[in-house]
Order: sequence, then C-alpha cells, then structure tokens
Amino acid sequence: PIYQVVLTGKVKFVEEEEISIKELRYAKSLNDRGKYSECEKILKKYIDSDDESVSEQLKENSLYYYIKWGYSFNTNEDVQKFAAYYPDSKHVQNLEKFADFSKNLLYDYNKTIEPDSTDWLDKEFNYKNVHYKKSIAAVRDTITFNDFKGDKYTLLVHYTLYHTGEDAEKQGSAYQLNIYYLNGESRNLDIEKMKSIEERFKSFTHTGSKTFNHSASGISFDKFRIKNYQISGWVPTGIEKYTETIKFSIYQKAF
Repeated sequence: PIYQVVLTGKVKFVEEEEISIKELRYAKSLNDRGKYSECEKILKKYIDSDDESVSEQLKENSLYYYIKWGYSFNTNEDVQKFAAYYPDSKHVQNLEKFADFSKNLLYDYNKTIEPDSTDWLDKEFNYKNVHYKKSIAAVRDTITFNDFKGDKYTLLVHYTLYHTGEDAEKQGSAYQLNIYYLNGESRNLDIEKMKSIEERFKSFTHTGSKTFNHSASGISFDKFRIKNYQISGWVPTGIEKYTETIKFSIYQKAF
C-alpha cells in the first residue's frame, strides 16, 4: 500500500510537469512570434488559478515568464508578489536584480533643431495624393545602450521634413519620424536589416495653428519601452526659422 501511494504521487507529478512544459512551450512560441496578447492570456490564466489540476510549478513559471517577457505593468510590485509566493524559487534573486535595474533610465533622447529656408533641398515625394517638392533630413542619429545583461542595442532616429513648395496651389508641409532598432552594435547600419519601432507621418496645412505638440504614452519594442514620447514645435512653413523638438526615454521592460 505504501508503494502504491508513492507511485500514484509520482505519476501525478509527471503529469503536472508535462502540462507545465507544454503550456509554457506554446506560450513562448506565441511570444517569439509577436502574438503578445495571446501569450499574456495564457500566462495570466495560470498565475492565480484555483484549478486543482494546475500545479504550483506551473503557477510559479507562469508568473516568472510574465515578468521576464515584459507583460508586467508594475514590475516591482509583481516581483514582490513572486518573492512572497515562492520565496525558495531559484528565480527570486534574478528577478529582484532586474526589478531594481528596470527603474533605471537607459537613454534619454532630447533633440532640438532650428532649420530655416536655406536648409530645404529639392526632393520629390508623394504621400496620400500630396506632392511634396522639398525636404530636410533634419535628424539622423544613432543611439547605442546596454541592457540588463550588458548586451548592446542600437537605435536609428530619422526625422525628415517635407514641403509642397512655393508654387503649390495649397501650401502644406509634413514631418516623418522613423525609429529602428538592432539587437547588437554595428558600424555599417542597414535600415533594411533593422526592425521598425515607429513610423509616424503628420501633414500640416498652413492655414491652421502655427505650433503643434504630439505625444504618446509609450511604445514597446523587443525588451524595451519608450516613455515620455513627444514631438513639438513650429509648423515648418519653408520660409522663416523655427524650432522643433523630439523627446523620449528608454527603459527595459523584459530580459
């Protein structure tokens, strides 16, 4: 009878481990393919499950990957929860180190430009039936920073201004912001090989406001998050001198 009880317990443990491995393997495949909402849904289903068939190991691993893969809205709070629920887990120390690191600002980007009429170059560009004749490659910046593990990441920030030209029936202008990233560091950066974070095109008519301020709560990419994102300044009319500013901060959200 004793042998039978031990054997039954062992079989149950194996079944729970198999459930854990299968579910988390599938969740990881979703995360790797960029199907983040589906992956998050699976992890959250097990984190606080009352189902007796869900093992503590599966709950622990689900919460661990929920934090590790960047689904946690409040990293510090969820790490404290993990440490309280699973104080003997091998993941506690690493999670606590990451939570402390994730508070740090990895990069603070703040660029102000002051172009004037002499900076416009002849360049044909069509966007949504609007024909632009002049442009300024206002910003072409490369940013490199280190992550939690010391690995390097690279961002390209391209900010371009467009103008319809003086002879257009309806004068107008626009800006285009593109931010790309590369997992690593390279001296010869090829945009075609980099992943896009942000592609924003905003057009203006010259009969509206002379100033603008565009912002967003944040943009997530790979293991990182852009916060305090803002583009502001004077609408570029192609004549007078004006000022425009691009701002954002980079924090790590996953590892």
